[in-house]
Amino acid sequence: VEKADSVTMKQIIWTVKDELRRNPMLLNWMILSQIVGVLMCMFYFYYQSQLPDLSGWQISAVMLLGSLFNIVAVYLASKIGKNYAALKLFPILVLLTGVTYMLSYFGTPLIYILIYLISNALHALFKPIFDNDLQGRLPSEVRATMLSVYSMMFSLSMIVFFPLTGWLIDNLGFVVAFLYLGSFLVIISLLLPIFLGKMAKRMDDKVIP
Repeated sequence: VEKADSVTMKQIIWTVKDELRRNPMLLNWMILSQIVGVLMCMFYFYYQSQLPDLSGWQISAVMLLGSLFNIVAVYLASKIGKNYAALKLFPILVLLTGVTYMLSYFGTPLIYILIYLISNALHALFKPIFDNDLQGRLPSEVRATMLSVYSMMFSLSMIVFFPLTGWLIDNLGFVVAFLYLGSFLVIISLLLPIFLGKMAKRMDDKVIP
């Protein structure tokens, strides 16, 4: 049984390698979406360190609101994803996240909570749409494995960008760091349609029926 499992794993690895060789643009799309996706999550992760400044009931209220926002985001994803491709939605969600980050300029506790909730919800909205898009572009035998690879890319991106964002916060301050990140995301969102348009054309030629 162990030998059979080993062979199966080896076959999966080679199948994934062949799939990426067959459609290298898909790998670029996966990497790009995770790198930018990590930046979309930075406020969510770093603002958690500010939550202990709130009272117990306030933290509970923020967590509850966060759960509600995410539920609504996933519901909207099921509706929006039927009509719009992930490649077209991604620049819009990146732009909205960038603009949301820039609200940190006002620096009030309420604004921080709104940024925390909205930025996380925007990422929660995109993830199921991307997952469905990715599944539609892959043979069934490698879909689960490729989604695992995609999740691993998120972890690897976090290893790079989480400490980098911490360094920016230490040197520039919380507000200025997220103003810079917000501005960067806005600029990226304006460039993404050009890059993703070319990428979509090359990937669509290889879509799995």
